[in-house]
Amino acid sequence: MKPTWFTGRGGTRAGGYGTPPPAGTDTWLRQRRTGIGGSDAAAVLGVSPWQSKLGVWEAKRGVRPESTPTERMLWGQRLEPVVREYFNRDHGRHYTKPRSMLRHDHWPFVVGNVDGIDGRRLYEGKLAERPGDEWGEEGTDQVPAHYFAQVQHYMMLTGAEVTDVAVLVRGAQLRHYEVPADREFQEALLVEEAALWRDVQAGTPPPPDGSADARNALRRLYPHVEVESIEATPEVDQVLREYLLAKAQANDAAKHVEALQQQLQAYMGNAGKLIGASGTATWSERAGATKWKEVAKEYANALRNTQDARIPAGWWTDEALAEVEAKHRSGTSRSFTAKESK
Repeated sequence: MKPTWFTGRGGTRAGGYGTPPPAGTDTWLRQRRTGIGGSDAAAVLGVSPWQSKLGVWEAKRGVRPESTPTERMLWGQRLEPVVREYFNRDHGRHYTKPRSMLRHDHWPFVVGNVDGIDGRRLYEGKLAERPGDEWGEEGTDQVPAHYFAQVQHYMMLTGAEVTDVAVLVRGAQLRHYEVPADREFQEALLVEEAALWRDVQAGTPPPPDGSADARNALRRLYPHVEVESIEATPEVDQVLREYLLAKAQANDAAKHVEALQQQLQAYMGNAGKLIGASGTATWSERAGATKWKEVAKEYANALRNTQDARIPAGWWTDEALAEVEAKHRSGTSRSFTAKESK
């Protein structure tokens, strides 16, 4: 349903152009807590590979410990102006980065730090180590779902008509994607963001979504037992009933999977690969695991007794060390995998 307050036209207020506060700084963090940003959009819709809606709520409330920027993030910041400069040169654009965070005039909870603006167009730069199937053919609008949500948020914020997405692959190839504004998608996104922002202001956490991020958020929000017991409401009791049923079904499914795997292994015997019309299965052989604690203990004992005449000369040769490691290594094992035919 289209919200009555959705116009499809962005309207922002911000400073001029220059350099925004670096990601991870106190100023940057304070700004991000004043609204829903582009990097939050995917989590709001439940399509983020990294963050949950509950995690976004936690961050906006200021109760989530801020993580230190990774080396990858730092390099992304360092390379951002370089990649944008070369993109401008190669595509005849004049993208410049806003000096401050943008905020929508009508919906002040909609904010964003965009990578570049040139009239009614936006620019978004990304780094990719191994772009998978979620990246389509260069020149299309086929970008990963979480990046699609991000750029649609920015176009909703600014009223831009299209976003050029530049992705630097392995630091050696710059790919270009062109994503047009999808106003219907933006309407749905705005409804979800507005609902989450109301939860943030009310201090009411949204329901967890089953992700690892949501699990970690719950552990941070409720680290201690402070009440001995509580009574379940009928709604919560239904959730408990469904959980117990799902857990029992998962156990049965796990047993069934194991039984099917064993049937395939029994048929394969000493063969390493099974080829069928439905797919393939491999049961490969690999070296056993080394008990490194035992190896370290033996090395430590030898170091303490290096002056002992019982330690033969040349004990520390590569061959001798290899013998020690082999002594504490279990025999070979086999690893089973299966996949469907394409």
